[in-house]
Amino acid sequence: MHTFINRLNNLFAFTVIVFAVLTIGVFLSTYFKQYHETLRTTANKPIVKHMIDFLITRVNSLNQVVLWDKIIQRGDNARINMHDMATKYNF
Repeated sequence: MHTFINRLNNLFAFTVIVFAVLTIGVFLSTYFKQYHETLRTTANKPIVKHMIDFLITRVNSLNQVVLWDKIIQRGDNARINMHDMATKYNF
């Protein structure tokens, strides 16, 4: 008679072989499929939303906003050096 460990090893080996065969089957079923097809899209009544330009007002000739994001933890250097930094939030 086989011990419990031998039966468990047999079951594990069988499971690995079944998964290997399934993996090969999935690979072969998708390898020959053509994924380069022509796609045509259309848009009915596209709407372009215009944003209000807040640059020139009666009080200021140029209004600007400086947007930055930096977390300063305790013990870090509190000086902010932000030269040539990429923007994190796109507008």
